[in-house]
Amino acid sequence: MLLHIDEVVCGVGRTGTWFGYQHYGIKPDFVTMAKGVASGYAAIACMVTTEEVFGMFKDDAADPMNYFRDISTFGGCTAGPAAALENMRIIEDENLLENCAAMGERMTANLTALMEKHAVIGDVRGKGLFQGIELVKDRETKEPVD
Repeated sequence: MLLHIDEVVCGVGRTGTWFGYQHYGIKPDFVTMAKGVASGYAAIACMVTTEEVFGMFKDDAADPMNYFRDISTFGGCTAGPAAALENMRIIEDENLLENCAAMGERMTANLTALMEKHAVIGDVRGKGLFQGIELVKDRETKEPVD
């Protein structure tokens, strides 16, 4: 069985690591990602896979067109990949993963403090700057607000 992880929302640094799944020791066979790869500045989406899975889609190594490929709306446009490469360089050069993790800890602490003051907040959870606040009528029953 192959494992596919969709990192379109929580990938590319939002959780303090390159991908959200890295917090849990998971090794996926496929990872899909999109907007975050270029920080939304250019249209791009991609899928990354292991060499083993990549090899399953090759029938004849002698045919240069016989490879794992995708045809998509922006497939021939180089602006997305160029923006993605620059975006990743900036993330690395400016230590933005580490900053996201640190700011995420601060955000969690502040949101948790809000939870102590407001009964309508039932739970605070997340990683890095990918956080959620559960709004409830009652914390015990977890009944959601209307």
